Amino acid sequence: HFNKVSRSPRPLRWFINFTESLVSCGLLLMIMRREKPRLKARHGLLSLILLLIVQITKNWLFPLANPLQLILPPTLILSQGIGTVSSLAWMATVSLIWPTSLNALGQVQLIIACCAGTFVAFLGRRMRSRAQVLQIAVFVPFVALLGKWFIYNRLIKANQIEFNNLSFDPNYLFNETLIISAILMITILIIPILENTFELLTRARLMELADQERPLLRRLSREAPGTFEHTLTILSLAEEGARVIGADVDLIKTGAL
Repeated sequence: HFNKVSRSPRPLRWFINFTESLVSCGLLLMIMRREKPRLKARHGLLSLILLLIVQITKNWLFPLANPLQLILPPTLILSQGIGTVSSLAWMATVSLIWPTSLNALGQVQLIIACCAGTFVAFLGRRMRSRAQVLQIAVFVPFVALLGKWFIYNRLIKANQIEFNNLSFDPNYLFNETLIISAILMITILIIPILENTFELLTRARLMELADQERPLLRRLSREAPGTFEHTLTILSLAEEGARVIGADVDLIKTGAL
């Protein structure tokens, strides 16, 4: 309104941002390919789509964008469907190109979001059921709440300022925790849809496929019990072999069945 903001195009600044984003996406895909040599194009596309959604959302909401709400759900999806290293690389890419603010509280939020995301990345791939994944949606936000509360108190004491002078309300922390838990629960609900759309193979999906109460396995045990017993023997041998060489035991068991 006062003509104090320059609205003229800045091609050099645009080129720098574009190059930074392009290199980040390239490194992300290379790391994912390193973790999974037979990485499918759909998996790479999913990571880039999630990155684009987060970028658009945080640019639209900035400076109100909350790193915890934007970083944790995609990290959980990628750790479940692709792997721990890929989810950590995705989180690092988002963090590096995050528009940082000048206040200390915004930097604290980003650091805590990265710590919580690292925790989700390491645990997400090891969860063998939907119920265990659901525990992450409840446990991680409250741990992040305690971390933020502790660090905020340290900042307040170090700077000798009052709560009223800060740009946050203590009650907002609890409301934020509930929102993050709700977002993670919604993410868990849509993971089965993403499994079918992008051909993801999560631990929970492997456990569901290896369930011996599935109709096909029940029919095999009923109509060809000898073949079924032979299958279970081969399964146990394959499982022990996978443990010895450090292979994916759940994938081997499901493949044997």
